[in-house]
Amino acid sequence: MPQITVLIPMYNAADTILDALESIVSERDVDLEVVVVDDRSTDGSAERVRSLGDPRVRLVEGPHEGIAAAANAGLAQAGGEILMRCDADDRFVPGRIARQAVWLDGQPEYGAVCGYVQTIDSKGRVIANFDALGASMELTDELRRGNAYIHFNAWAIRTELIRRAGSWRPFFICSEDVDLQLRLGEHARVWYEHALAYQLRIRESSITHQKSEAFIRFYKDAARTFQRQRLSGRADDLALGQPPEPPASDEPGARIDVGEQIRGQLIGQAWHELAHGHRLRAIRTAGRACWRAPSRWMVWRNLIVVMVKSLPGLAPRGRREDS
Repeated sequence: MPQITVLIPMYNAADTILDALESIVSERDVDLEVVVVDDRSTDGSAERVRSLGDPRVRLVEGPHEGIAAAANAGLAQAGGEILMRCDADDRFVPGRIARQAVWLDGQPEYGAVCGYVQTIDSKGRVIANFDALGASMELTDELRRGNAYIHFNAWAIRTELIRRAGSWRPFFICSEDVDLQLRLGEHARVWYEHALAYQLRIRESSITHQKSEAFIRFYKDAARTFQRQRLSGRADDLALGQPPEPPASDEPGARIDVGEQIRGQLIGQAWHELAHGHRLRAIRTAGRACWRAPSRWMVWRNLIVVMVKSLPGLAPRGRREDS
């Protein structure tokens, strides 16, 4: 099996970094190195990493110039043939590293493989599964249409491909991974394997919840605009040194509320489970949304509707029905 590098950019993640690392180094049957880029943390994160005492884990200093620059600092230190990325507050799922590495080793015509993501809350409790496609399939054409469905941290990529595609671009304060995904799809074939690969923690400190929705949307739109320019046969505006002017980082506007996001994911998961015939599971998931927001009539209404739809005569036909 080829050597794998797992890259972790880290900034002030003392409360979660050991959980992230343990989810990775628990895989013992892989040739593995973990490169943690400490982007000048001030909360003792680096000491937590050292306390693990695992020789497969290397700590390098980051430039403190944003997430893209930190990721590139780690890429410069990567020795593995395959690269995967993990954020310092998230988790890999058991067996994911070996499964994706074996798949890539057996499919030389592909440059990357990815799986789906499961969200968890600040205490590590499962919220919802984000299985965007529902079946294994080639993802290349979707990427070339600007559809970056899969969270980048659920990917395994040939390291030379990332370097050839241009790695992460520091212009992107966020959505730097959307930009890279789209460029990877222009350079190589990508496969989606229908398997859980990553646990994404939903919490206030993430950039998704620190910036306005308009600010985040600007960078996602920029990534797709740049791709359209490249696919038209020319260099994109960023490569030409003519990028659009980003909005101010403190731009006023609505932020994505963590509580609302979790409730929305639970409601969506309940309906997904109901559609697949998991009636009791759907009721429990809808009930969890009520437990998180007992004063919100909307979540109680949703629970009632799910319960009514779960009655035997109203259950979706042609689906497996279990708990």
